[in-house]
Amino acid sequence: MPAACSQPDFPRSLYYEETMAPMKALNPPIPPVKSNISNLMGGVLVGLLFILIGSAAIHFSRGSYDKRQYVLDKGVQTDATVVELIRIKSGSGGKKHKSSRTHYYPVMSFTDTRGCPQRIQSEQDYYLAPGTRTQIAYLPENPLRMEILPPKGLLLLQLSIGGGGLFCLGGLGIILTSLCRCFRKTPPTHTHPRH
Repeated sequence: MPAACSQPDFPRSLYYEETMAPMKALNPPIPPVKSNISNLMGGVLVGLLFILIGSAAIHFSRGSYDKRQYVLDKGVQTDATVVELIRIKSGSGGKKHKSSRTHYYPVMSFTDTRGCPQRIQSEQDYYLAPGTRTQIAYLPENPLRMEILPPKGLLLLQLSIGGGGLFCLGGLGIILTSLCRCFRKTPPTHTHPRH
C-alpha cells in the first residue's frame, strides 16, 4: 500500500486520553459496602444517643412540671409566714469544689381550710427572710404539696422540655440522613469494548 494511503498510527496514550479517560470520569468507583454499613451504624448510634438524652430530659422535666402545675391549678391560695430559712450548701470549697453555692428552703406557717396549723418546708430553692408574709398554694387533701407564689423554676422546666424535644428531633434527623447516605442509588456503570 502506498505511503499516502496508510492510516496514521495514533499512540495508545493519546487514544486513552481522548476516549477512555472521559468515560472513566463519568463512572466514579462505587464506595465499598462495608464502609457504608459502618457509617450507617455510627450515625444510628449517635442518633439514638441524642434521642435517649432528649427523652430523659423530657421525662424528668415534664414530671416535675406537671406535679407543680397541678398544685397551682387545683390548690387553695392562702397567706403564709416564713418562720425559718434552712440553708444548704452545695460543694465543700475544697480541692474538688473551688466555689460553693447556698440553697435556701423556707419553712412556711399557715392555717389550712380545716383550721389546723401547718408548718411545711418548701421543696423549691426560694430565698425569703424569716418573718416575711407571702401567698402560697397548697392541696387541701395534702398540705405537703405546696407552692410559694409567684412560683420559680417553671420556665426553666419548660425550656428543658423544649430542649429535650430538639435533641430527639436532631437524633431522628441524624438517623434518617445516615439511612439516605447508605441506601442512595449509585449511577450505573457502563462497560466499553477495548479497541
